[in-house]
Amino acid sequence: MKKYGMFFPLLFLVVTSLAAPGSVNAGDPAESISFKWAFIYKESPAAEEKVIDFKGTPRIKSGGQLRIYLDRAENTYLYLFLEDSGKEVALLYPESPDQYGTKAPPRPGPAFIPGAAEWFDIDDSTGPEKFYLLASSTRLTRLEELTSNALAQEGNPELRAQVLEEIKNIRKAHSTLASGAEKGVPIAGTIRTRDLSSQIGGIATQVEAETFYGKTLRLEHE
Repeated sequence: MKKYGMFFPLLFLVVTSLAAPGSVNAGDPAESISFKWAFIYKESPAAEEKVIDFKGTPRIKSGGQLRIYLDRAENTYLYLFLEDSGKEVALLYPESPDQYGTKAPPRPGPAFIPGAAEWFDIDDSTGPEKFYLLASSTRLTRLEELTSNALAQEGNPELRAQVLEEIKNIRKAHSTLASGAEKGVPIAGTIRTRDLSSQIGGIATQVEAETFYGKTLRLEHE
């Protein structure tokens, strides 16, 4: 996949899920968290865009395009990481590790990655990819700090491993929580974000959970 900053190649998608609260957080926890997500795919730049259905074994191919739809509630801190087939780690959402703590945090509501009028170009780099989707009622400040360190020294395997270990620890430490509720909801109409508009249709996954929710999405590029 064409790189955008710290973005790396993309591939096929089968989902495993685990709910857990975060570790080393900041702020007062909310009663619940809520957000929506979907992966949107085109077989070619001129092809019709479709929301990927994860109930089966969807596959994407070189030459296609892919982007990610997220829609979070105000009380939900959302994080999306990519671990590519070369074991590199990228933060896809928010735009920077400390953005939730700045004067311009990511706005609640719908957003596209990499952008409302942008797509990831699926290149010829085949192999397995993993996405880590984390949602919390409080900021995951320890994870933010480790991610910032890793981004400051790209290619440092030790710092990269610390980010992945923290994601693992967050989920493991709170794995006794009940799984959040998921349901399909329609994506329809015009979604406006970053001053750009996009017209899509399909089904997104809506998540309702207590204080944390985690999901690993595996992707295979043929």
